[in-house]
Amino acid sequence: MAQTSSAAPKGKKYVQHERAVDPNQSTRFAYRTNYDYLYQHAMQTVSDLGYTIDQNDYRRGVIVSFPRPAA
Repeated sequence: MAQTSSAAPKGKKYVQHERAVDPNQSTRFAYRTNYDYLYQHAMQTVSDLGYTIDQNDYRRGVIVSFPRPAA
């Protein structure tokens, strides 16, 4: 759904678009971020998905996890 800003200069419209995120989508996009923020959120996402982090190397950008137990 698009919203029009009320603070737009006369004669111009600024439209802000909302992004719908599919929770089953395996690819995520990062907009205007830094490496530390991205790395911390990657580790949090791995944990949220039920994996236990085994090793992580911040400098090389590597996160290794144990496999999830079978249900």
